[in-house]
This record gives sequence, C-alpha cells and structure tokens, in this order.
Amino acid sequence: TKPTPAPVTTTSGTHVVQLAAFTSRAEADSAAAKYFGKFGVLQNLSPNIQQANVKGTTYYRVRFAGDLDAKAASNICSSLKAAGQGCLVVKK
Repeated sequence: TKPTPAPVTTTSGTHVVQLAAFTSRAEADSAAAKYFGKFGVLQNLSPNIQQANVKGTTYYRVRFAGDLDAKAASNICSSLKAAGQGCLVVKK
C-alpha cells in the first residue's frame, strides 16, 4: 500500500486587516513598517502592500495577512481602533 500523504496545512487565512491606503508605494512601505513596530497585535502577521486602481488613481493598500478568519481579523481591528488606528476587515 502507498503511504498516506501528510495533511496540507495553510496559514493563508480568509481575511486581512487593512490599516491605510496611500498614492505612493514608498509611503505605504514606510507606514507598514511603522504600524508593524507600533502595534504588538500585528507581530504575528505579514505586511502586504496591495496595488489598486480606483477611478483612475493608483492606491497602495497597507494590509496585514496571516491565518485570519473574519472573527480573528475583526478582533485585531477592534484592538487597533481602541488604540486610535483606523482599520478595515477585508475578505481575500
């Protein structure tokens, strides 16, 4: 008999948290580093800059991703909002 493969695990999650959007990639990168250092709740997440075109303008969305479902992402946003930081939960 063939050996059974190990189950595949993923840490991609279904949701991300978005903290800001900028028209400059450099500003987005700088903000991501600042948020990562400032908010401990982000330490187990990965910063992710997503480019988006909205009505002819390019934006760079500062998002943090990890093994997040909607509830976990919402809990992180609640913590960030309590600290005065705007936050959105976004489904991937």
